[in-house]
Amino acid sequence: VPAGTKITVAGVDANTSLEIWGFGKGNLIDGSTGNMYTNESTGAGTTVFSDAIITLDLGKTYMVDQFKYFSYAAGDQGRPSNIIIEASTDGTTWVEAYKNENVPLTTVADSIEYAFAFTAVEAQYIRLTVKAVAANYDLGNCVCLRELEVYGTEVGAEVIPTEPVAPPTEAPTEAPTE
Repeated sequence: VPAGTKITVAGVDANTSLEIWGFGKGNLIDGSTGNMYTNESTGAGTTVFSDAIITLDLGKTYMVDQFKYFSYAAGDQGRPSNIIIEASTDGTTWVEAYKNENVPLTTVADSIEYAFAFTAVEAQYIRLTVKAVAANYDLGNCVCLRELEVYGTEVGAEVIPTEPVAPPTEAPTEAPTE
């Protein structure tokens, strides 16, 4: 069970981003599942899919233990089906945190949320590589996502206990006599 809380992402970059029509990479971290990102389409039909590589800058170092994406729709259009999630403390050296070559369609009715929990890894940067999508979107063979979320605990942050801590008990004092 992931222990982290949702991290406010400081920045996003992508190897390709369809900035026209408002489908740019900034939509991935705008806090709304009402907007959409697509990588640049290779065209409709059976054209070869081009990997989408999306990098999130967390702004500080965290122990990251969960990643979520919100797909375009409750179906396969543009839904990532082959993903790699990597972590880096410097943006140069990457370690694989999670990999799934066959992400199944969620079984939750009308859901667009996909959550991936993994052993906590230290990171300031998280990179999602989408190697394939389940089905074409009407723009073509491209990734269609609404939002990305990262969960973890800030490195060096004070850990707040989940159970209330009882105050120390003091010996009872006698009432003064008059």
